[in-house]
Amino acid sequence: MGVTRKEVEHIAHLANLSLSSEEIQRYQDHLSNIIQYFDILQKLPAEQITQSWTGPKNQLSLREDKRHRSLPAASALGNARETKNQQFVVPRVIESE
Repeated sequence: MGVTRKEVEHIAHLANLSLSSEEIQRYQDHLSNIIQYFDILQKLPAEQITQSWTGPKNQLSLREDKRHRSLPAASALGNARETKNQQFVVPRVIESE
């Protein structure tokens, strides 16, 4: 099962990318090859594969939680281009339809 041109165009739209016709075709080919490879992997008898490494057993290295003072807002926002109400102001990147 390959990826259709319409699917590539939809993905490009979601990623806010403007692709040429040649780029759409190239990505369609690449994505189709990836999907075909996963189809091959799904057909492998995974239950016959022995596990070769499980990682360290019972060796969790978790640190103790300690309370610390927060970074002062003035320090956190010190290099921001624009702030409002002690928050970063950034350009809107999601277009509403």
